[in-house]
Amino acid sequence: MKKEKIAIIDLGTNTFHLLLAEIDEREHYLVSGKYKEPVQLGEGGINSGKIAGEPFRRGIKALKLFRTIINTAGATKIFAYATSAIRSAGNGADFIKAAKEEADIQIKTINGNEEAALIYEGIKNGVQLPFSESILLMDIGGGSVEFIVSHEGRAELLRSVNIGGARLLDKIKPSNPIKPKEIAELYKLFDKELSGLIKELKEFNLRNRFKSLKS
Repeated sequence: MKKEKIAIIDLGTNTFHLLLAEIDEREHYLVSGKYKEPVQLGEGGINSGKIAGEPFRRGIKALKLFRTIINTAGATKIFAYATSAIRSAGNGADFIKAAKEEADIQIKTINGNEEAALIYEGIKNGVQLPFSESILLMDIGGGSVEFIVSHEGRAELLRSVNIGGARLLDKIKPSNPIKPKEIAELYKLFDKELSGLIKELKEFNLRNRFKSLKS
């Protein structure tokens, strides 16, 4: 059976990941390599809407390394996805252009809901989720946190909120150990960023309760 070697790149805010796999005509796959580079793309500019100079250079350097690995492995297709740091940066398009010119890697920027949907597919393939009850899944990244409600094998709610670890550290700049005043700032920020989502989750819960009463 014919097999094709592919490469998948996740351009996260803190870390770039490269996955190499062999996939056959039935879409069965075998992972042949995993690599990561801690680029810290959000350093020094994530909340100002810009990829700073040094992180920009680190990111391109990482992609050039990935290109060498991909060529050595003989992968014929590359799927590269940009997430929070790049999609929210004013110079994100410049980074994508540099990636193509310097590493010959074409990057696709995905929105928050698309990111949440891909995360859900990954979780389903790696973890057996409860089928008959609604569960809340969270993926905590450097730039954003994805919230997913799963029920009966489907994602019924997909949301992405810009409260990732790198963003919070940049905004609060906490002491070590963190001070009560800084914790209060975090709670205030969470109240602001999560109020809409919490309302949605409450409405979702009420709808499900109503459905169960009707059945």
